[in-house]
Amino acid sequence: MGDDQGLEAPALSSLSHAPIPWTEEELFAYLRTGTSRFHGVAAGPMAPVVKELAVLPDSDIKAMANYIASFNADRDDPVGQETLAKQIETAAGARLITASSIGERIYEGACAVCHQASAPDLFGTKPSLALNSNLHSQRPDNLVQVILHGISSPVSSDLGYMPAFKNSLGDVQVVELVSYLRQQFAPEKQAWIGVPKPFGGSERAGKPLAAIGEAGDAPSQSVGAVHRCRQGVHLPPGRRLKCRPFGSQTML
Repeated sequence: MGDDQGLEAPALSSLSHAPIPWTEEELFAYLRTGTSRFHGVAAGPMAPVVKELAVLPDSDIKAMANYIASFNADRDDPVGQETLAKQIETAAGARLITASSIGERIYEGACAVCHQASAPDLFGTKPSLALNSNLHSQRPDNLVQVILHGISSPVSSDLGYMPAFKNSLGDVQVVELVSYLRQQFAPEKQAWIGVPKPFGGSERAGKPLAAIGEAGDAPSQSVGAVHRCRQGVHLPPGRRLKCRPFGSQTML
């Protein structure tokens, strides 16, 4: 593991805290396309690295993946990994927690449309939080940063974008959301203690919960455009909703 620009770079070896170990196949997919079904999407300082790797042939990427995978003692077969992934996602979907009703409401209003396992496929990828390395990390740094700043420069536009919530959520709301996500999607991990207040403890209030998910930092788009990126949103004729394509999460 390491640090870059204040973000954690999760280990890709047996030291990884992810629920599913990295394999050569997943490493190749991640380095070649910028996304891994079992780990997440390349973002932050890792996104430009994967973009630069696009000039290399598949044989070079496979050689890199093979070398990195050699440090991982637990190398499950793809079929076994997919079975385990579905078990983890099913358990997360059926889990009910009451520790953070505020965090749950924020998640349902702003995150579930793209991240819930049973959600329809929208624009770009549909990252699984139950499998994401950041939710299982010892530190909440990456999760806090992606909530605040989103993903505006993905490796490829095909992966989709994630909006920033720094102008929608205040300190308390971010902490509540982060705590809820940890308990809901990584319950076997110890709760994060002392989650840093992203605005320095200024007690920035943020927007009312009812407004979260209906207003963001992105330019307004027509209702037709919104329907393409957020299926199931129904508004009266002529009303506009601030939105941009959802669909990625930080994986360094």
